[in-house]
Amino acid sequence: MRKTKDYNTSLGEKILQRLIGQNEYSERVGDIQEVYSHLRKTGGKIRAKVWYWTEIVKNIVSTLINKANRSVTMLKNYFKIAIRNTFRYKVYSILNIIGLSLGIAGCILILLYVKFEFSYDKYHKHSDNIYRVYMEFPYFYKGTNLWAGTCGPLAKTLLEEYPEVISAVRLETTDEILVSYGENKFLENKFFYAEPDLFNIFSFQLTERDPVKALEDPYSVIISRRMAEKYFGGDNPVGKILTVKAKYDLKVTGILDDIPENSHFTMDFIVPWEIHETLTGIPFSSWYQTGLYTYILLEENASPADLEAKLPVLLNKYWDGNGKPKDRYRIQAMTDIHLHSNMLNEIQENNDIKYIYMLTGIAVLIIFIACFNFMNMATARSLKRAKEVGIRKVAGAQKKQLLRQFLCESFVLTLLSFLGALVIVYSVLPVFNSFIERDLTLSIADLVGNISWFAGIIILVSLIAGSYPAFLLSAFKPVNILKGSIKGDLKGKTVRNILVIAQFSTSIVLIISSMAIQHQLSFIKSKDLGLDRDNIVTVRLQDRLARDNINIIKAQLIENPEVVACSSSR
Repeated sequence: MRKTKDYNTSLGEKILQRLIGQNEYSERVGDIQEVYSHLRKTGGKIRAKVWYWTEIVKNIVSTLINKANRSVTMLKNYFKIAIRNTFRYKVYSILNIIGLSLGIAGCILILLYVKFEFSYDKYHKHSDNIYRVYMEFPYFYKGTNLWAGTCGPLAKTLLEEYPEVISAVRLETTDEILVSYGENKFLENKFFYAEPDLFNIFSFQLTERDPVKALEDPYSVIISRRMAEKYFGGDNPVGKILTVKAKYDLKVTGILDDIPENSHFTMDFIVPWEIHETLTGIPFSSWYQTGLYTYILLEENASPADLEAKLPVLLNKYWDGNGKPKDRYRIQAMTDIHLHSNMLNEIQENNDIKYIYMLTGIAVLIIFIACFNFMNMATARSLKRAKEVGIRKVAGAQKKQLLRQFLCESFVLTLLSFLGALVIVYSVLPVFNSFIERDLTLSIADLVGNISWFAGIIILVSLIAGSYPAFLLSAFKPVNILKGSIKGDLKGKTVRNILVIAQFSTSIVLIISSMAIQHQLSFIKSKDLGLDRDNIVTVRLQDRLARDNINIIKAQLIENPEVVACSSSR
């Protein structure tokens, strides 16, 4: 038979050749070529090509359908055998499921914490374009030359002179300020001074008032829902008066929805910037008087690096101190603050990215320990599966089919272990939250939303845990198995020894590290500091007159028979 030299014919043959075996390919294509050649001579080139491609497509589709049916059938068979073996070897399966469940549960708990830490400040609508301006000193103090505070005029100047800055806001916070309502008097820490642009930059929500109008009155205050319940119970606080420093009356004009925990700062009270100087006595009007926080919102395509390069010129232009400024303004993405910022004068304490990397490494080690345990148990019982492998190979099973079978068994055990891990996670999550002082959750919505991650964990663990046992078992030679001599097939003793050593070494390292951390925490709690902390009361005096007459106050306190001693410091 003469093969027709035609580009389309050759392309069709190549496509079909990739889908079927050589023998079947020769038979099918031979028939197609014969009919194609006949049609080309008798019916014309176009008719022959149409018929040719119709036959090629029909063969391709039928081949794919047959392959899919065979694959599904084989996969169902693999899973049937895997489930049957899981229930047949109950003790082995239970031990493996317990080991993997504990490992996966530990990994999930750590990853929940890591994910939470990486989520800081990302709930804001414009989180990718919000930046904080900070200062870089020419000298180091307490190990750093970075200062989170800036000067008062900076925010307004940036907004006026740089078109890429859409909005800018000044923030300042006061520690332990006295707030009272009737008989309720508390020292509050999360007391902030801010400008209306705060709500244009951040996605904070008010439930009772328009954000812009809520700060129109200089003597107004926005309070969090938590503070509303604390001071007013179930009553509506809007329009009521809170007294600050026992002197200034502020009218409640809005209720702030509680700020999510994954924020690098949270607020309970927000008052207009106009009364900052009145309440604090600090004007913040000079370029060399720093301490407040400046946040800016950039345009979508603005370059933060280009803006930062312009800031030295700005400081030289407006510096009103003596000589040339040696400090430098820089900007930092808001989403980087929690894990990548350890400056002086931070609003609240941040975490460190090094600890997150360390915890991620621990999660990986825990998973590997569980996988090593699975491998060691699987290889230890390889002799019991040897006859099964020998009979399967004699019956015609190929090595790749045996590999798939054993990996399916590993997948079934891993899937059951994952379900067990979820039960463990839901059981210990409250205790874990109490330990890390976070409010982590794992709802059904979280499971569905992160299904790709969990599926990846299941597949990865099943491949890691089942790969070596699968290759070991599928490599057995049927002749040696049926003879009862498979010592020559049990190669890889060194690999198994390495797995055991790695498992125990990693476990010992984690145990020693845990004991060292526990010892340090116990030392911190039990160390004798030379004083009885249970009987010491500290009182912070808010009133300047009281501080100026501290000796009189001390004399009156010492007259109380229950007071043993009294001291003061500034």
